[in-house]
Amino acid sequence: MFHVTSACRALALVCGALLAPAGAACVQDPGKEPPLPTIAGPEAEDLLAGVKGHLLMTQGGGGMVAVSLPGLEQVSLFTRTDDSGAVHFVSGPDSEGRIVYVTNDGVEKRVGLRTKRLDGTGDTLLLQRPGDALWKHSISAPVLAPTGGLVAFVWNAKPDYNADVIGPLEIWDIAQPAGAATGMGAGITASEHGLAWFPDGRHLAFVELLSEGDAREVEQRDEGFVSAFDIKGQVPVITLLDVTTGDRTRLHIGAQPIVSPEGGALLLRDAASTWWRLNLAGGDVTRVNWPGNWRGPIALVTDDLLLYWALPTEGAPVRYTEFGSPLVRKHAMGDLKLAVVGTGRFQTVLQGVDPRHQVSFGNNAP
Repeated sequence: MFHVTSACRALALVCGALLAPAGAACVQDPGKEPPLPTIAGPEAEDLLAGVKGHLLMTQGGGGMVAVSLPGLEQVSLFTRTDDSGAVHFVSGPDSEGRIVYVTNDGVEKRVGLRTKRLDGTGDTLLLQRPGDALWKHSISAPVLAPTGGLVAFVWNAKPDYNADVIGPLEIWDIAQPAGAATGMGAGITASEHGLAWFPDGRHLAFVELLSEGDAREVEQRDEGFVSAFDIKGQVPVITLLDVTTGDRTRLHIGAQPIVSPEGGALLLRDAASTWWRLNLAGGDVTRVNWPGNWRGPIALVTDDLLLYWALPTEGAPVRYTEFGSPLVRKHAMGDLKLAVVGTGRFQTVLQGVDPRHQVSFGNNAP
């Protein structure tokens, strides 16, 4: 349940304004976004203790940190220098502690894809190309397989200020001494609206954009599923790629696949931003929910335990980003939480996380 103060509720009803979140003053600071709504407790106390892995997060100033779970110890993995560019995307770690990250040099208009290990060793440049990941959206967020060393990303065929990244799917092998392109994605045009590896590291869910007529041929098992997407006039369809054989199977209309650790199901989003679980064995989809969803899921830690961007819990301090600009107000910051899907049980992992940061999770990294 979301909460708002009674005074602000009355003022909103009189003035026709939007309801203010809990604890918010009725006069909003023009230099800040409105505070976020909050969700009611109590929180569970046992969810984080059972999680073993690492969060990987971009940081203000172009850096990158790793946060171990459940202990929440934080280690810096990258500090920006004058010629390094800023860390823009992160992925991993995998089962061997490897990570991949994208650096963006906005001055030189140069994009780099790099890999290293959680202990800071093995920093390797995989590729460097002209481009701009921040403003021209030259590259999608890369996705590192949980095992085997393959990393997938989409290189934008027509980079511009539109945020949609659509172009050739590339798959690289970071297990090679200097990294190498594999050609496994050759001939595939994909969208940034979702890349997700299965636990074997040999099957990849990606999103292709189809005409409405072609998308209708992809089976859809629930009448409540909203498929009226409009991504450049096309419909996203989640497709499974076997990188060993090259075989492709269209699974379902939707975007942003999140694969379960056992590989038997995935989460996906419909056009109304409702989340569903697709059972890969039977093909049926069911609606799923979790408390205080703010900016969507990050990873399934187990088949039912979800790490996600969340609204703050009632009573938590209101937090904002440190800096704004003449054009952009200071951003309200939310939480990273864990929830057991469909039960209402949740626990906060980190409070006050900048929504501009990117977060990745690796389940069994050393």
